[in-house]
Amino acid sequence: MDDFKEELSSILMILAIYVITYQIRKLFYRTFKAGFKFNNASINKKEQWKKASKAFGIRVKNLKKMSKEEIKSTFRKLAKKTHPDLGGNEEEFKNLYEAYRFVYVV
Repeated sequence: MDDFKEELSSILMILAIYVITYQIRKLFYRTFKAGFKFNNASINKKEQWKKASKAFGIRVKNLKKMSKEEIKSTFRKLAKKTHPDLGGNEEEFKNLYEAYRFVYVV
């Protein structure tokens, strides 16, 4: 009877781990694979690239060629100019940050 209880508890533990990993995968998919949003409106990737290039002030072709370090440094320079705490426009900063998230992850 003790062997049965041990087997049952190990099976339940494996099942619990499976359910937890399934939930984590589902959450990851929803967060990162569903696409990013600009101004609470879901748009396609081509429009996201256009908005990102407008926010960064760089052509789409050049923005796609930039390395992650170049993107990060450009974002930091522009963030200093547009951050609301430093006297910038809050809406511009939001658009810049969303563009940075999109470009840096893609």
